[in-house]
Formats: sequence, structure tokens, C-alpha cells
Amino acid sequence: MLVFVNLAKYFTGERPFYALRARGFGPGETHFGSFDDMVSTYVAAIRRARPSGPYAVAGYSYGGAVAFEIAKRLEADGDKVDFVGIFNLPPRISDRMNEITFTDGAINLALFLELIDDTDIERLTSTLRPLPEADQLAHLIDHAPRRRLSELDLSLERFTAWVHLAQSMVHLGRSYEPSGSVGQVKVFYCTPLRGTKEEWLDNQLSHWDRFTREPNTYIEVDGEHYTLMSPRHVQTFQATLRHELGRALG
Repeated sequence: MLVFVNLAKYFTGERPFYALRARGFGPGETHFGSFDDMVSTYVAAIRRARPSGPYAVAGYSYGGAVAFEIAKRLEADGDKVDFVGIFNLPPRISDRMNEITFTDGAINLALFLELIDDTDIERLTSTLRPLPEADQLAHLIDHAPRRRLSELDLSLERFTAWVHLAQSMVHLGRSYEPSGSVGQVKVFYCTPLRGTKEEWLDNQLSHWDRFTREPNTYIEVDGEHYTLMSPRHVQTFQATLRHELGRALG
């Protein structure tokens, strides 16, 4: 949920803003057993907070596929979903999930948590890959900014638990295949991990048109995949998101 904190601040007092936390952070919590288990858990949590629609659901990166499945489930139950936001993710994620090694996952999480800079990725990948998994995580924590670790109250033990939770989510995504449809989606896209924005839009993101019943909207935003919600881009992103929410929800 931490990645949404900067964004949520802009909606304080304007709209209720809920984040869904993956199971496995708390003591004694098990990881999700399947993609369906995850979606069912999240839909139940949404209903506890707001028993009926209309709903607005959005997801960033991997969360885009989860948001699609949540919206599909809510619609199937007869509820109205007025907004489905996809933040820089195509509908099919299994290929990307199968590419992500333990090292990649640890570095990706460290990047999202602002423990490292994107310019460090290539060097860290070559440094960490030969090491045992525990040593990889210790290296990331040992070289992380002390200020940031303090802000997150993050120890090696907690970071290790977070990485293993993230790896469990990657594992679930390896067998995920989208199916069915929702009314429509709003796809917010930025610079991808590989290739150009145009290639990303034409060859990957546009495939969302296969999973909706009405025409979709594709909205270009500033930043790269891992910096979309960073302080330097979130101000412009929230303005674009606010505009699209206003159009959909009034």
C-alpha cells in the first residue's frame, strides 16, 4: 500500500480512498493460495467498507490485473463499477512474471520502497545474483539510506518477509490468464520497462480492448514504470486521475 500514500494525500477530504493490503504482512498471516483467493479476499474487504456500488477500482502494475478481476467480480454480483483504472499494465502478465527471478523481485521491491535508485539496478543485479538469497537481502538493507529505513521502520527481518510475500504474488501471476470482460477501462501509461511508449501502447496495452464491452481510454502520463507514483510525478498524475474520476463518477 505504501506506493499509494503520496497519491492518497491529494484526495484527503475529497473522496474516500482505500488501499488493499496483501495478506502475509501480519504475524501468523498466510500468503494467498491462488489468484482467486486474493480476489475473493479483496472483494470481501471492499464490501465491508462499502456494501454496495457504484465502485471505482484501480491498480498499479501487477495490481492492474487484480483490479480488473475485482471489477469483473463486482459486476457479476450485480454491482455497478463506474471506473476501472489500469496503471501501466497490459492484461496478460504471465510472461513478465515468469521473467522475474528472486534477485529481480528483491531489487524491484527495494526500488518501490525507495531504498535504491533506478540508476543502481544494473550494478546491483550483477552484484547480487551470484550471492545466496539471504546475503542479497542483507546487502540491500546494509546499503539502504538509514533515513528511509527509519521512515518505514524496516529491518532486515521485515524486508525479508516483504520480499517473500512479493515472490508469492509473482508466483500467482505466472499462471494468471485474463478472461471475461468489464464495461471499460481507463489505461494510464508511461515509459515502459523496455521499448518505446508507442510500442508499449500498440503491442501490449491495447490488448485491453479484448476484455471490455465498450471502448477504452488510453491516457499518457509522466514518468517511468517505477517512478509513476514518486514525488516528482505524482502531482501531475493525481491531476490527470482526478479529471478522469470526475468524468466517470461526477
